[in-house]
Amino acid sequence: MLSTAAAAVSSYSFFLDDKIPPCAGPALFICAMAILPAICKNTAGNRTRNALIIISIAAVCCAATSFRVRDLSDGNGADISHGGYEGKIESVSSGRYASETLITFRKTGSGSRTWKAASFNADEPLLRQGCMIKFEKIKPLDCGDFALHLKRRGIHYSADLSGGGYAITGAPPEPFRERTRRWISRNSDRLFSQKTSAMVKALYFGNPSHIDGGTVQDFKRAGVLHVLAASGDHVGIIASIVFALLGAFRSGKKTVLAATVVILHFYLYLTDLPVSLMRAGIMYTVFSAQTIFDLDRNALNALFLSAAAITAAFPYEIFSLGFQLSFSATLGILLFHREYMKSFGWAPSKISAGISVSLSAQAAVIPILALRTGELNLAGTLSNLVVVPLVSLVLVTSMISNAVSIASGFAGGVFAAATDILNDASLRAVGLFAGLNGHFYIDGAAFLLMAPLALCLAPLLTRGPSRRAASAAVVAGIAACWLLMEYGQAARPEKKMEFLNSGKTLVAIEGRRAFVIGPIPGPIAGEETAGHLNRSGVASTRAYITATDDDSISGYVALIKTARVDYCALSSGFRLNGRTKRLFTALEKNGIKLDITAFGYANTPHGANGSGKERLIREYGKIRSRSSGKNPESMISIP
Repeated sequence: MLSTAAAAVSSYSFFLDDKIPPCAGPALFICAMAILPAICKNTAGNRTRNALIIISIAAVCCAATSFRVRDLSDGNGADISHGGYEGKIESVSSGRYASETLITFRKTGSGSRTWKAASFNADEPLLRQGCMIKFEKIKPLDCGDFALHLKRRGIHYSADLSGGGYAITGAPPEPFRERTRRWISRNSDRLFSQKTSAMVKALYFGNPSHIDGGTVQDFKRAGVLHVLAASGDHVGIIASIVFALLGAFRSGKKTVLAATVVILHFYLYLTDLPVSLMRAGIMYTVFSAQTIFDLDRNALNALFLSAAAITAAFPYEIFSLGFQLSFSATLGILLFHREYMKSFGWAPSKISAGISVSLSAQAAVIPILALRTGELNLAGTLSNLVVVPLVSLVLVTSMISNAVSIASGFAGGVFAAATDILNDASLRAVGLFAGLNGHFYIDGAAFLLMAPLALCLAPLLTRGPSRRAASAAVVAGIAACWLLMEYGQAARPEKKMEFLNSGKTLVAIEGRRAFVIGPIPGPIAGEETAGHLNRSGVASTRAYITATDDDSISGYVALIKTARVDYCALSSGFRLNGRTKRLFTALEKNGIKLDITAFGYANTPHGANGSGKERLIREYGKIRSRSSGKNPESMISIP
């Protein structure tokens, strides 16, 4: 029923996309409203009451979204005259490489009209929510996908606060939320090893940026990246803990549900509110309300109501990949899980349940990933059976360790040791499944995969005795896809050299290892180079920065952020400035070894004659000689 409200709300979001005509929003809205009478007519029970509920929810969501879209569209990057600015920090969100500071600002001495700006700072600990600041540098956002994402959020300007380019005029006490998060972070750092603490904080706050980029890439290649995003598993664990504690006091079911909702929303308050967690939290709240007030329970209605609520508050989320994957995976589980369970009923219950959940989610998610990213992961069906339970145990034991450490340091240490062991086992499992090479990039032969992927849907189309054969068809379909993708990779040459970025950058690929040598002219070129490496099936990359001009350094920073780089060599002629500091930060966050070396030719800008193809090839030959053990004296290692 509530799908109509979700469609109506979502229609407004199309106004935020520059690529879709404005008429698309009203057209979808009119179609959604036209469905309401039919839904009300065919709704069981008190039709008048249900009709009023549906219309009220749709009206409230549409009104809220209309106001929100108008708020987001205000500003539109209009030119602001030079001068000083003053504003208030609305939020500070931590990322892997920088923190995003959202500011509501105005020109000093002007009227009450305000705009929103974002600043990305590597290390500005004085900036926190609620601070009043003054600053001088601001500019409208440029074009590009990331700029469009910010504009959809109502942010039309970027502010430069790096290097103390601001003055704090008012600093309120640190909010309770930040104090609590800081205590959890410090206690986790004290109790657990470095890798376990990073994993725990990522799971607690729903922010994978606490984990180094190499580990995140392993989770992605293993097909279990979703476990790093707080979602339904977290809600289920929290609910189970509350049920266990209150159940010991024989509390009523409705009382326990109400208490769980309160605790769950407090947990949401502490996190960075990823879409997957908001969806799970709203769905659990709706389910609890239906139970407490003796209403009919419908999981699909709860799912679409959560979509309506999220798009009403954050209409730009409908364009995000996380939103689409989270809701598609949940919808697939709700629609297909039972049918897959029937086909895999011959297997032990826990195994069949895990396989069914994974296949149901992937049936809905694979088309989105293929269309939006060109990726296909076939290892997830196996890796989910092992990694998801292990990571869930890491979350549970870490919660117990943090809780009991308040009363007993020894007991907290015991559970912390167990958490370290479990986390190490989960990372080893992720590394094992990532090594299966089940993550592929789909090239031009995508049509060849349609038939074997269709076999994976066999359990949804069969009945009766043929169900067991349908499960065999699923296995055959996955195996056929895997063989086709492996054959495509095997058909590529084992060793090849390519020149990218108009011949400025040499990329030498040897099996699943790559060498990137020479300048990369800017961050866009860096992202394109990373995409080329990923599509080539490269598992590790060695980067050699022979030119240290600002554009080249920025290009390699983008490469390190978006590809699996495990080694970096930097020309000894580099200058220490803001860009090289960002390079060092990216290397540190990803645990990449850095060497300073004197390359075979002088440091030159990427457009100079000294960086020609012949010199890059000669430098590649010298690098291969050094990496094989010859002439190691020219490398100066930084520990």
